[in-house]
This record gives sequence, structure tokens and C-alpha cells, in this order.
Amino acid sequence: MVCRFWKATGEKAAVLTNLFGGATNNEGLGLFTVSFDWQYITSFNTSLPLILQGHVAIGVFVCMIVMLIIYYTDTWGSKSQPFMSTQLRSQDGKKYPISKVFVGGVLDEEALQKYGIPRLTGTFAYAMFMANAAIGALIAHTILFWGGDIKRTYKSAREGRYDDRHHQHMAKNYKEVPWWWYMTVLVFSFVLGLIVVIKENITMPVWAYVVALISGIIVAPFSALIYSRFGNGIATNNLSKMIAGLALPGRPVGNMYFAAWSHNVITNTVNLCNDLKMGEYLKIPPRVMFVTQIYGTILGGFLNYAVMISIVSGNAELLTNGNGNASWSGATIQSYNTNASSWALAKYLYKTGTTYSAVPIGVAVGAGLVVVHRIFVQFVPKIRKFSTYDINMPQFIAYAGYIPYNQSQTCVILSQLIAGFFTQFYLRNYRPRIFKDYSYLLTGAMDGASLLALFILSFAVFGAAGSSKPFPSWWGNNSNGNYDLCPVPE
Repeated sequence: MVCRFWKATGEKAAVLTNLFGGATNNEGLGLFTVSFDWQYITSFNTSLPLILQGHVAIGVFVCMIVMLIIYYTDTWGSKSQPFMSTQLRSQDGKKYPISKVFVGGVLDEEALQKYGIPRLTGTFAYAMFMANAAIGALIAHTILFWGGDIKRTYKSAREGRYDDRHHQHMAKNYKEVPWWWYMTVLVFSFVLGLIVVIKENITMPVWAYVVALISGIIVAPFSALIYSRFGNGIATNNLSKMIAGLALPGRPVGNMYFAAWSHNVITNTVNLCNDLKMGEYLKIPPRVMFVTQIYGTILGGFLNYAVMISIVSGNAELLTNGNGNASWSGATIQSYNTNASSWALAKYLYKTGTTYSAVPIGVAVGAGLVVVHRIFVQFVPKIRKFSTYDINMPQFIAYAGYIPYNQSQTCVILSQLIAGFFTQFYLRNYRPRIFKDYSYLLTGAMDGASLLALFILSFAVFGAAGSSKPFPSWWGNNSNGNYDLCPVPE
């Protein structure tokens, strides 16, 4: 609405779009923009605990402020690049020719000298720094704040004592999944991955494949713990890419495979724990849940691949453009490519004395902030009725760098926060019966309805199966520019 009534040109137009644009990926911060599209709001954002909603709100606010400071103070030469972008850029701000610098998935030193060292937008470099800081904070927070709980829980489990009545009931009445079932899946999956490494030209040796899996195994418990506390985790894939950058310099394809295998160990662990816990609440036998997960994973793999091929084939041009349009965007996937390519050039971009040398230091900074927080809690356990122990630095840090890395379509952020606070604060505290009886039921139904509508629209209108059929142009959709009517930067 701001862009509808406030017209501007030139530099003022760019400022207007940077502040209030958000309908298209990497358009702007989307300040005061409200969206009623439930496919973006979702039951996920209404189900998160209130303490996490507070972390999200404060973190996103900090993220917006810092992004503006970085850009308009020209930190990292930001003003010579777009305000927001997940792509690698040349010195003049144009798209960097990655395919010409990495020939056959391996760095060509002569081509690098010809095209120069790539650049990151200042906001994306900041997001990478914060992603690393969140990882360091996650590990430190788990050890310093939850270490005692972990020891006690492990000891109780070894003795067959459980504090959770749901788990106690399941352990008493249902047979657990035999360990050899998991080992069978592990061996089968490991062999399939090994075949890919040996037979395909992915520029990654076998030893790196093993290291990727081991690094995922080490990080997985930390991710599972924070997810169990908040229902939301911390993205740790940046750590995988950093390790791959050291192990496989000059090999972005190998870096992506390394990160994919490493991070999939983590995400699958978290998802498996999540499903098994839901199975306990619903009293689904563990063996039935295990078979269901295997079936769903195999079926989902084929379905996802088929849908992906259909969408990519029909919208390749939009997806290779960093921003895309309101229907399709490759911004998030492009960030994976940018990460892999930039970490393959780690000695040119991230080592001491280079432009973005602060990015890998983020891990230590995040861990250091948690140490300071732990000392603060020791001396100031409460501020009035608020327990300082409830502050979670990993979640705050993650959301303080969230927008450039994970939420480049910003028009939905305010709506997600409003829906979350309305459900978890107002309904839970002042309308508890409605919250208990209807909140999950209603939001789940809206999820199903919006996803069904999205599925139909994607294939019938938006071009998931081929050519798209655009909606007629009218005053509300501004099909010849940004949908939110913010000016397109020249």
C-alpha cells in the first residue's frame, strides 16, 4: 500500500523498493506488508511456542536493521551490488559466469584471473556470517545449558527409567525396532552413495564421502536437541560447505554433494525423531512407524523427482534467474549454488585478509555469545518475572540473519508473526478452550485446502507442467511490474 500511494523515481525509488518491496524474491524488506495467503502463513508458524515467536520477531527486526546499515554504509562494497541477491556477482554487479570459471566442476585458474574474484552482496555475506554464528551458538548452547540434562537423560535411559509417560507407555506395551533394521538401511544407503561417488563424475573422492557422513553424524544430535525443545531447528548445512571448502578446494560440485550427504544425515535424523515422537503421541507401534517412514521416503523420492523435472523443464529461465517471479523462484536453491561455489574459492574469499574473512569467524563469534549469555544467567537469573535462562541465542542469531538466506520473499513475514502471536498468546491465554479444541484442527484444514489449491494452480495455471496461463492484468496485480506496485530499480 505504501508503494501504491508514494511515487518515486531514481534513487528514491530504489530506497522505496528496498524498504517496502517484498512480493517478489529479493525485492526488499517488505515493511508493513500483510499477506492473507495461507500457503505462506501455514500451521507451522502458528504452532511454534510463544518464547520462540518472540525470538523470531526480535531476530527478524534486528536482521532488517543490520541489512539496511550494511547496504547504506557500503560495507563490503554493498552499494555496487544489488540490495538483495543470492547469486555470485562480478565486480560490476552483474551475474558471475560460474560455468566459465568452473569447467567440468573444477576451478580453471586462468578463467578465474580473466573474470576476476566473484563478489557477494553485502546482505548475503551478512546472512552467511550469521548462519555460521548460529551453528557455533547451537553447539555451545547445547553443551553449556543442556549438558546436565543430557547426562541425566542418558543415565535414565540406560537404567530403563523414563520421565516421559508417553515414551514409558510405548516401551512397556510395544516392541522396539530391532537395531539390525537400522543397520540394514544404513548399509544399503551407504553402498548406493558409494556407487554414485565411484561411478559418476562428481569430483568427490570416497574419503570425502565418508567424512561427509561422519560430520553429519556428529552434528545431528545437536540439531535434534534444539528441534525437540522448540519445534524448529537451526540450519547447519553451512558448516558442511565450510568443511567441504577445506577438503575439496576448487570443486563446487563436490562441495554440493558433500554438503548434501552430510546435511541429509542431519535432516533425516531430525525428521525420523519427529515422526517417532508423533507416533508415541498417537500410539503407533515403532515398527509400523519405521515401515511407514521407509515407504514414504521411497515413494516421495520418485514423486519429488518427477514433479521437479516437470517444473524445472517448464520454468528453467525463471529458476536460473536469481529472483524469478511471484510464482516461481530459484533464489533458495541458488543460494546453495552460491555457497558451494564461494566455498570452493575459500582461499580467495574467506581466508585472513580477504574481503569476506569475517564469514567463517562467525562460528567462534556465535559460541562466544553463548558463553557470555551463560555467565550473565549465572549472575542475573531473572529480570522481573522473565527467566534469562529461556533466552536461546542460536534461535535469535539464526533469525537475525534469516531474510537474505531463507526468506527472500518478505511480504509474508509480518503475517506469519501476527498469526503466531494471535494463536500462541491471545488464544492460548485468553481463549484456551478454542485454542485446545480448534487451533490445530482449523490451521491443519487450512493447510490442506491451500496446498490443494496450490497444486491445482501450479499445474493448471502457473506452468508446472509446461506453459503458464497468466491471470488477466488488473489494478490489483500489476502484472507488468512488481505485484506490490513498488518501482522496479533501473
